[in-house]
Amino acid sequence: MAVAAESVAANTPPSSAAGGGRGMVMVVGPEDCSPYPMELAMKRKVFSRSEKLAFTGVSGNILFRVQSLGFSRRKLRIVDAAGVPILTLKHKAWSWRGRWQVFRGEGNHLICSVRSSASAFFQTKKKVYLANNTTENVCDFQIQRWCLEDSYVVYAGESKTTAVAETHEPPPGFFSLGKGKYTVSIQPNIGHAFIVALTVILDAMKSSGGGGGGGDFGGGGD
Repeated sequence: MAVAAESVAANTPPSSAAGGGRGMVMVVGPEDCSPYPMELAMKRKVFSRSEKLAFTGVSGNILFRVQSLGFSRRKLRIVDAAGVPILTLKHKAWSWRGRWQVFRGEGNHLICSVRSSASAFFQTKKKVYLANNTTENVCDFQIQRWCLEDSYVVYAGESKTTAVAETHEPPPGFFSLGKGKYTVSIQPNIGHAFIVALTVILDAMKSSGGGGGGGDFGGGGD
């Protein structure tokens, strides 16, 4: 599937109808969505000094690459296979609950924010707020992970009735050998770049202990 970020107008807001009546969730544009389920694999590999992650389709072709920007390594960019910027991810310094922000393209138009929420001993939760949700009284999406399971689940809205994507982790020890990869399952009509952005943020949060930049891009929480 082709991902063409440059064809999307910069002032086009993301389209979402979270909840049971969910429609198409567009972050990049309609070309980023599919009426069919999508499977991606997140591979860890040193492609260059600034690129250590890539997302491939079932055929093995690279669809997205992740770049580290600057020396702080708390600013990341998702580009397509041709290197065209799609989304920019920024960890908000000194933010409560380790907030990350997702911007369109090179970082001038806010798409959504992700922050940690209340966590139990065996469960961690992140909440996602689209840019037009200024009050943040109710989240647009939530991400949950049971610590004894090797997966994250992305739900639409506050309830856990509508799963829109799921990320499966490899067995422990694979990453240290350079052979590990996530598999990402995306439901129909959900923006692929949107779920890729959430997956990259989750990886950074997990590796830093919950809040700040981390993962393969290093750095600790603010």
